[in-house]
Amino acid sequence: MDDTFALPREPNSLEIWIHRQEKKGKLPTFIADELLKSWSQGHFSIESKLVIGRYCILNGFFSPIVRILRHDLNARSMVPWALIIEVLSHFTEISKELADAILTGATRDKDLFRLALFAIRKNHGDLRWSKILESEYQELKDQKERWRQNILNEATIFKNEGMTEDMRKSLLQILAVYPDDATALEHLRNLDDMDLDNAVKKIRRQHDNLAENQNKIEESPQWSELKEALEKIKSELDISSAYHLAVGLHQMGFEKDALLILQSQRKNWQQKEKLFEIELLLANKHFAEALQISQEVLKTQFEDHESIHAALYFSALAFNGLGDQEQAVNVLKGLLIHRPNYRDSSLLIKEWESQSK
Repeated sequence: MDDTFALPREPNSLEIWIHRQEKKGKLPTFIADELLKSWSQGHFSIESKLVIGRYCILNGFFSPIVRILRHDLNARSMVPWALIIEVLSHFTEISKELADAILTGATRDKDLFRLALFAIRKNHGDLRWSKILESEYQELKDQKERWRQNILNEATIFKNEGMTEDMRKSLLQILAVYPDDATALEHLRNLDDMDLDNAVKKIRRQHDNLAENQNKIEESPQWSELKEALEKIKSELDISSAYHLAVGLHQMGFEKDALLILQSQRKNWQQKEKLFEIELLLANKHFAEALQISQEVLKTQFEDHESIHAALYFSALAFNGLGDQEQAVNVLKGLLIHRPNYRDSSLLIKEWESQSK
């Protein structure tokens, strides 16, 4: 039997058949007729119909392919929507009957969005396309919002169960799709803050148990007359005089007295005094407390770059004082990215890295 009439059903085999007919010198008209005749008899897959349709389009047989597509649409048969889009790309206008058939079939096969988007880009005049696209956009938006809300609900469950890592993964799923999602960012920020608080508490517990002589503070210079004088004037100081007196005591090496004087005006503090307290805590080797207050500054003063840089610097000093030189170096390296040559950060990095070798 001549294989001209023995059309295969699979798309790859169908392409081979077409190639063989061309090698035999068969005209495109004959090949297209045979292909469309077999299509009309049914039993072709979507992929095979796509092969037939593209052959007809490449050879200019638009009317026959439009007729058979309309027939399949009206008969509620499955059609290759990619082929319909290719066919429509060659027409500036289509009949209302064909548009009706396409809309009905696309609604059935849930392929309205892609088809409407294409029709609008090609300026097909049917006003229904714009309404359909608007409706499909809204449906997609609603679907994404439902998905987002489900993930947020899931994250809340993980939070209540104490499953912080699972909560983090859920939030990152949302941020992968919506990088600026305020709710997910806020939850993630709170989660990071909680992790940081736990880390600081752990460090404090570890170092509170160290032997007393390991964190022994060098005694401040003894000057009994000074201590008596400070006790007398402490209650009369305002915030400005207390700050400047604390600075002077710090420069003279009276670290404990400087801290006490500064803290006596805590209720009147502004950011300057809070940062100086951290510096005095470090000088008194209260590293864990200095670290905790530095972290509070990082959380609350994120728009004040000077305070952020100072808090990062003090955090590094605190980490080093607590024996975590690796973390101290990492913090300073991060600081230098945003603020090159900040204080003596570069020298401290070299010193701490040499000590850890």
